Amino acid sequence: MAGTGGQAILVQVSGDGGTTYTTLGGQRGATISESNDEIDLSSKDAREWVGIAGRYSSTVSCEHLYVSPLGTEQAILLTAIRAGTTVKLKRMETPTTGGVAVSKGSATAIVTSWELDAPDQAEAVVSAEFKVSGAWAAA
Repeated sequence: MAGTGGQAILVQVSGDGGTTYTTLGGQRGATISESNDEIDLSSKDAREWVGIAGRYSSTVSCEHLYVSPLGTEQAILLTAIRAGTTVKLKRMETPTTGGVAVSKGSATAIVTSWELDAPDQAEAVVSAEFKVSGAWAAA
């Protein structure tokens, strides 16, 4: 079984509720995390831990090259974090056989951080963090 290269997974952002999406340009890395809190149902009657899944949450982290002047995606992120508004995220994946990227799901999220790293004699990089509100919708 062949694996999927990291370059095949892209995160897109929309500031208009999901009508138009823009790929975060020059992406270097993307991390999509999903987790459940645990609810402990154990009692003193038994030694074993017993539990069920609790609150679900998902976060997305992206790192990409900074493009000046601000591109559409940067304007969307900065507007959202400064105004406290949501954005729509879409996870895109290119098949291992090549071809056109397809959507693997979308979600509404808040931008929890936006950071510009501008070192001397190196490329400027933007890091953005998102917290998904609700669940990922199937593609």
